[in-house]
Amino acid sequence: MSDVRSADRPQDHRRGPGHLPDRPPRAVLHHQHGARGGHRGHHLPAPGKRAGGARHHALLRVSEGMMGKPSPTPEITTLLGEGARFEGVLTFEGVVRIDGHFKGKLEAKNATLIIGESGRVEADGTLGQFVVSGAYLGAIHVAGLTRILARASFEGQLETAGLITEEGAHVTAQISMPRVEPKTPQKK
Repeated sequence: MSDVRSADRPQDHRRGPGHLPDRPPRAVLHHQHGARGGHRGHHLPAPGKRAGGARHHALLRVSEGMMGKPSPTPEITTLLGEGARFEGVLTFEGVVRIDGHFKGKLEAKNATLIIGESGRVEADGTLGQFVVSGAYLGAIHVAGLTRILARASFEGQLETAGLITEEGAHVTAQISMPRVEPKTPQKK
């Protein structure tokens, strides 16, 4: 069972009380694993739970919607956990998060792939949106937005409609961003 809750943004006291730092809002995803399930890693215990419990946290960024207001974070539909390995063709809808290792082909032109900090993906393919916190190697076409976060490593080829790269990310890639002409209304 998963639920997404807003996380408080820390205040930047260097600029005075009440000032929020210039960074996007976050959401905290709480994902509960069964007694035998779950994955090992550097996750924080849930509020009220001791370390080593079966409940883990993962931070996700909330995308900005119209007028600068946060839009809802889509629920992760599939998780390849830390320590897991998978080779082959990955076809999916919705949102997939990879914290393990995937090698192969991605076929998800209307879906979102999130590579977690411990995740490693060696694949070619097509995605709707792409968020990289871990390591990616390959050639990818992204119909929407690609985000390469601060500690990520991206190597290969990228064709995307939009790109956000955070300071500290390692990017060695051929990047193509085709110009999209605005649609003009047709006169009748």
